[in-house]
Amino acid sequence: ARAKGAQERSVVLGHALPNALLPVITISGVLLGFVLGGSVAVEQAFGVPGLGRSLVTALVAGFVATHIATVTGYWLSGVGLANLDFSLFNGILLVPKSDPQSQFILGGIFHYMTGISYALVYVYLIHPLIPLPNTTRGNLTKGLFFGIVLGLISALWWVPVLFPQFNAGFLTLNFGWKTLVSIFVWHAIWGINMGALYNPYPADEAN
Repeated sequence: ARAKGAQERSVVLGHALPNALLPVITISGVLLGFVLGGSVAVEQAFGVPGLGRSLVTALVAGFVATHIATVTGYWLSGVGLANLDFSLFNGILLVPKSDPQSQFILGGIFHYMTGISYALVYVYLIHPLIPLPNTTRGNLTKGLFFGIVLGLISALWWVPVLFPQFNAGFLTLNFGWKTLVSIFVWHAIWGINMGALYNPYPADEAN
């Protein structure tokens, strides 16, 4: 990459970082599994309330919700809407001068980490604050509400401000109504899956 005259930032983020992250992510996943597994085992065995169980649920829910929404984003044209590839969008934002494959890989890692991070924010900050009962319907509504809020942030700020070269306009309306609807559908799917997967009941919170 350097021989081709690429900038140092592009070399590091677009070529070196994706390869360097592989062993780090691998060993981190193994260690995190041991930590969370041990925490859940202790909580279950001794009846000690803690963050282990809810943290595992939040991480799994965040990953699954992000994955389902991401895959759905590739299929939106099947219902007449615009396809969304947030992995590639993040890659363009992070390493704009790298090749498409590096953008997709690095952007995908960042995209999934962002989805899981928002899941943690939802579980520990947003979910307890929404004044709805912790029933199946209430939890689904909470998740959908948070997803719609994220969709609004994405259409109102993320796309127009972070991608000025695309001239998205206010609320991304320059891309047309199909793109705007796709953004809200994508985030609504993420939110519904979060509400379905993180679905505590009053009895669970009392323990």
